Amino acid sequence: MASEYGDDASIDGAVTINDSSADKDTRIESDDNTHMVFVDASADRVGIGTDSPTATLHAYASVSDAYVGLIDNDAGSNAHGLKVTSDGTGTGTTLLDVEAGSTTVFKIRGDGRVGIGVATPGSTLSVDDEIAVGEKLVHRGDPDTYLQFPGQNQMNLAANGYAFLTYDGTIKINVDARDRDTQILADDGNVVIHVDAGDNRVGIGTASPACLLHVDGAAQVTTLKHNDATWGGVTRNTSGISSLTLPKPNNTSEWIDTGVNIPAYACVRYIFIKKTTPGVNSNGTLWVSNFAMTYDSTPDSDYEEYYGNYAAPGDYSGPENGYNLEGAAGDPNYTGHWVINGLANDSVKAVYDYARNLWLKITSTGDASGGTAPVVSVFVAYDTFDVS
Repeated sequence: MASEYGDDASIDGAVTINDSSADKDTRIESDDNTHMVFVDASADRVGIGTDSPTATLHAYASVSDAYVGLIDNDAGSNAHGLKVTSDGTGTGTTLLDVEAGSTTVFKIRGDGRVGIGVATPGSTLSVDDEIAVGEKLVHRGDPDTYLQFPGQNQMNLAANGYAFLTYDGTIKINVDARDRDTQILADDGNVVIHVDAGDNRVGIGTASPACLLHVDGAAQVTTLKHNDATWGGVTRNTSGISSLTLPKPNNTSEWIDTGVNIPAYACVRYIFIKKTTPGVNSNGTLWVSNFAMTYDSTPDSDYEEYYGNYAAPGDYSGPENGYNLEGAAGDPNYTGHWVINGLANDSVKAVYDYARNLWLKITSTGDASGGTAPVVSVFVAYDTFDVS
């Protein structure tokens, strides 16, 4: 049955279309669209602008500079726009799928994962290309741990509110000067480089550097640099004196210049001292208590190149301030010897850019009226470098 009305028609009351639930489609036309609204009775679908809806609600248009759909809420507060809800919670549920040219631009799945340019997001947020932020990426629930971009070509990586990695034209670690050590580890978990922030020390192969630069293991270099000098190859050398007369026993301590010269840019390795003649009677002993290297004056405890006493290994154990050259029983005829072995110690300054002499501090105790002046031989082994 067809019915036509004039330009205007009014229906006051409920209207039911297809009340018998027959397979009869319904359409509403506009002045230039025969399917402005179309109800597909057999598929239970509604089309807007199409007579072939492929979803429960299908809006179609071919327009430029216009939106196919618009949700506009004019409420001043709590003005919600769009809610999508589904009972599906797994990876097979897609809550929102935005495509451009059949390529996924934005997808939200029922398992809570979001893809931007990614059709199958493998994490909470999967992004196919760049992410741009204004200033910070902040750790959720931990706002003072963040990645910050404070300015052009600048970045800070911070934890607990302190930047530990910064770039502002220079790469800086521990830029906020915290007492926090820095380590670089090998694939076996061992420390390769350790920077001790509290003591201002660097360790290579050790996490407990004992000096400014502490290498635990072998080090191979082509050249070394000291002040303005370049050091090349290393040569082992020896220098010594076969006969050095020491003071007679007189209960005093004094420095003796051995006359053994150590050249510039030399690293002392061993000092060998051997008593060649008796010189202290049976009531006393002779000690070499300290050593120093200087070039123009008698050393003392305040002198720059003073080495201090050295608990070096030797044939005989003595007090902390030296080793007995007489022997355990104080035999004046015993020709004992003392070797200072391996001067790799914080208190030892083994390299200078000028030549200097080896000095010994002698303590001779015993009967002041007896004994003769002892004689020792002194030899030094040292490494020199090709310096230019």
